[in-house]
Amino acid sequence: MLKNSFICLLFAVVLLNAADAPFQYPEGSKVEAKDESGTTWRENVVVKGKFADVKKTIAVNLGKAGYKIKHDIPMSQNPPSSLMAWMKGDKTLLVMVFEASSGEICFSWGFFD
Repeated sequence: MLKNSFICLLFAVVLLNAADAPFQYPEGSKVEAKDESGTTWRENVVVKGKFADVKKTIAVNLGKAGYKIKHDIPMSQNPPSSLMAWMKGDKTLLVMVFEASSGEICFSWGFFD
């Protein structure tokens, strides 16, 4: 009985933590910072890879989560960066993707009210 309760509790914690992010992150992503104040990015995430590949994976995963692209604004070509606005119902999700260094891509996201 105790073992089953522990498994249920562990499963609930995993589900709650997974619910924090509105979409699945690219494989190997590491959350560097979180802020739930509503005054800055909700999460800052780092992942190894190429800018175009990481951006595409984020876009595919947002689509799978039910978001539709509203805007994709290139911010810089060297190093590459892009600001995207995604819509789901009445929610707007902003995602900034940028190359931090060769082989390391960062992305930040937050809801815009």
